[in-house]
Amino acid sequence: MRTVVFQSFRTHDVPAWIDRCMKSVQGWAADRGFDYKFIDDRFFDYVPDKYRAKIQDKIILSDLARLLVSKELLGEGYQRTAWVDADIIVFDPDAWQLPTEHDYYFCHEMAPVNKTPQGFQFDVRANNSVSVFSVGNRFQDFYIDSCRRILDQKQFSDHWGLGTHFLSWMRRAYPMPLMSNIGVFYAALLKDVMRGSADVMP
Repeated sequence: MRTVVFQSFRTHDVPAWIDRCMKSVQGWAADRGFDYKFIDDRFFDYVPDKYRAKIQDKIILSDLARLLVSKELLGEGYQRTAWVDADIIVFDPDAWQLPTEHDYYFCHEMAPVNKTPQGFQFDVRANNSVSVFSVGNRFQDFYIDSCRRILDQKQFSDHWGLGTHFLSWMRRAYPMPLMSNIGVFYAALLKDVMRGSADVMP
């Protein structure tokens, strides 16, 4: 399956840890025989002017931009696209594989919402930190249209409204294909890891 992995970040003042993360993704893509595409801040040019004029939050704009880039790449002949956030690091490139059972995927997320004497309580969510779309999938166009309709509202300021919040709501409505081999480390979890606590597991 002809696959392209794509990422975006600025090209100036790049933190060393972000550079390390992105190089790990680029190396993993090469090992898998995938093409790799990096897009600088021109990434946001994919978002229609009316939204860029209205919204300054780059995370919100990125949620739509990655969908539009993916759709363009599929139109160019790729059979599958995989967006990977710039702050994701590949720890075990030999083991990490993209699933193929479904024609699109997002990420399974366990979010710590409360800590009790018995340990953390978790909220099961979905996020788009890694988003995979194969040619012919029907969800992508629906997602793009949904993002546009949400952004067309007179007021919109939800930082995660097009990503985690929207996808988590959709996940509760019907079974959504999610990858469970990607970890999201919240500050509360990292603190417990550093303390050697056993409460980090749900």
